[in-house]
Amino acid sequence: LFACVQCIDTIEKDKPVVLSYIPTSGIDRKERQDTLLNGYHFTCQCVACSGVETNPLATKWEKTLKLPEGNNVNITRQMQYSCNESLINIQQLDEKLSSDGDENNNERDELIAGCIMMIRMSMNGIKNQDISPHHEVSIEAHRLLAAALSLSGNTAEALREHQHFFDAIAPVSPLIDPVVIAAQRVEYARDLGRNGDTKEQKQQLEKAKELSEVCLGSSHSFVRQIKERITDLEVECKAKKRRLNNK
Repeated sequence: LFACVQCIDTIEKDKPVVLSYIPTSGIDRKERQDTLLNGYHFTCQCVACSGVETNPLATKWEKTLKLPEGNNVNITRQMQYSCNESLINIQQLDEKLSSDGDENNNERDELIAGCIMMIRMSMNGIKNQDISPHHEVSIEAHRLLAAALSLSGNTAEALREHQHFFDAIAPVSPLIDPVVIAAQRVEYARDLGRNGDTKEQKQQLEKAKELSEVCLGSSHSFVRQIKERITDLEVECKAKKRRLNNK
């Protein structure tokens, strides 16, 4: 068993290479430390967990992500896990319908409508509990709603939710896995394409390529897929321009 580590920042000589046991995306310090203590039986002393008194970024994250007392964040997470599973099932159903040549399916529409309703309920719960808009559950709610709206064909609203996602991660971006951001930019680009905004679509794909290439390397399949999509888009734009010039 081995791991290949792609560094995205400078590591000074004799400094250790460390990995996070859990995702740090938008989770407050106490929540991280409790999870690590209960699951891995140690008290984390990383910058984000222990540098609140000395590290300006850690102080900012602590204030931004602190959960209110008596929150039901785990219930919200369970709702989101359930929605995510449903969206995966819908995508698989879409692949089957596409291969069968059947585009109309009531089961699919009902699943999507149920997901959208549940996600909006979770958003209301997040707001009512005063959970930070930059906390992990808030960010995930925007991602899920953008995906569900996109599957429903409501591209305009999906684009708004994509933007809400990027607004929500901005203050805590150092805690977010760059590949997660890159993947969301790919989804955003897809919906921009559906909306006919090829210029912005290409810009989002370029940003996704840059982010993922730094973390995964240029030969990774995810990076190659983005590059191929950019190339295809360039070909499509040139062909469209030729058609317009010939008119």
